[in-house]
Amino acid sequence: MIQRIQTLYYGIAAICLIAITLGVNVFSYQISEDNSAHLNLDFSSYGVSGSADFFEVDLNQPKYDDLRSIAKLENGVAKYDYKVLVYFPFYALTIALSLMVLAAIFMFKKMPLQVRTGRAAFFFTFLLFVFVVVMYYAGGTQFTEVIPDSQSTKTLGLGFYLLCISIAFLFLGNLGVRRDIKLVKSLDRLR
Repeated sequence: MIQRIQTLYYGIAAICLIAITLGVNVFSYQISEDNSAHLNLDFSSYGVSGSADFFEVDLNQPKYDDLRSIAKLENGVAKYDYKVLVYFPFYALTIALSLMVLAAIFMFKKMPLQVRTGRAAFFFTFLLFVFVVVMYYAGGTQFTEVIPDSQSTKTLGLGFYLLCISIAFLFLGNLGVRRDIKLVKSLDRLR
């Protein structure tokens, strides 16, 4: 029966994972140095991307040697925009998890297989959540080294909350499938 409540739970989890796959911002860093430099870094399923603005900065100083070749000077502000700075398999993981959850929805006739698929999706989504949390707390120190004597602020994005929602709804979907298995077993005993 595709109209069961766990189908709704799995569907919401799949929608959240698909939204993350489409590039919703998971978290971001804003790094600034005494009104002279500002760096924005956005972490999404595509990688780390962002932009940098350097106000009233003399790019000939030795501490900006790395940025001199890539920054453009416009109206006294050195600007540097980049699409994707770092690629990683986060994109492939979110696609695989989305497909796994969608497969669990359509396995309603094979409940034991649906339970295993749902558990695997929950486990891997939880591991992805742990990876995101570790990157959120450990990643900021790497980026502050780009601009010396800088301060950074971290911001959680919509993608982080969608990941939390997908974990919760995967858990509820797994509970619903187990409840149906118990119901079928109790009906089999009555026959």
